[in-house]
Amino acid sequence: MRALTPCERCFQLAHGIRDCCAEPCALYLGLLEQLEWLRTAPTDLIFRLHGIRDAVRSVGLQPSERQVTNGGSAVYNWSIYGDEAPYQLTMSPFKKNTALGMWQVPQQFECLLQNVRKVFDRPIRNSLTIGTWSGWTDLVTAAILRRINTSPGENADLHHATFDINPGSVTNCIHKLLAHHGIRQVRRGWYGDKQSWGNMGLAELFDGKYPSNFSTPILDYCLIDGGHGYRQVARDYLTLRTACHVIAFHDIVNVRGWEVPEFWSDITMNHEHKLFAHGFKTRHCTHQPRYGDNKLMGIGVLLRGEQSIVNSTFDLPMDFLLQHENRKRKG
Repeated sequence: MRALTPCERCFQLAHGIRDCCAEPCALYLGLLEQLEWLRTAPTDLIFRLHGIRDAVRSVGLQPSERQVTNGGSAVYNWSIYGDEAPYQLTMSPFKKNTALGMWQVPQQFECLLQNVRKVFDRPIRNSLTIGTWSGWTDLVTAAILRRINTSPGENADLHHATFDINPGSVTNCIHKLLAHHGIRQVRRGWYGDKQSWGNMGLAELFDGKYPSNFSTPILDYCLIDGGHGYRQVARDYLTLRTACHVIAFHDIVNVRGWEVPEFWSDITMNHEHKLFAHGFKTRHCTHQPRYGDNKLMGIGVLLRGEQSIVNSTFDLPMDFLLQHENRKRKG
């Protein structure tokens, strides 16, 4: 039997979404093949050592022209990805700022999802991402979350929402794939207010407070990857602190002008800090590629067990964040 061409294979997997199979047909092929594999593969195979890492590599990484000044390698063109550079997508028929591929370090992403899996003895029900760049990570994340604690071939009825969709970066193919896979796309950013909870489909659970206080979590998994200033990430944390079983923060070692590393240190290392994450266990998914600069991304994970409770009366005046911002400006 004749092997299928990339375009034929793409149309076979794209659920009739023609935008995903325009030339070059191979651009989305890795993503489509891995989404199908994650949907149908045995659960133990997905969560075996390096199973998720290899899936991310097969999907393809967001191309980056950034180079390292120390510790790089000419073999990888001094890329910040180091020895992960060969897994970057190279084909882009779109304008330069269009986002393609996963903006992840494969082993960091596997570490994150493996830690999420350890928290639950049931399927994942609700999840949230703040800060959509390409939409590729949302698709892969949701596909993996659907397979946690499910039978072979079974996919959980997951409700996933991704906030701050940027129509200038996310392609038509990804928009349509997100819709096909039942992922709620929100173009207004996350603010933790009534409208934000309404966009999650959970307005009836909003208590009218800011930040909200939930006696028990209503979300299983939350990723904070929106604004990278201290006040922005603190706001997202405060509005989700009592709402989520698992809270992940992207870029905890990326110090290229961002304040996420400082924030992560405050909530995990400084027990006297007003923002300290009491009631959570901490995991660091910070594996660095060889021949990088050891400052690439990094994911911090706060884990709360199924039965544990985070103090729902936690209170921090929002002007504390303004005070922090003023100190930074004066410094």
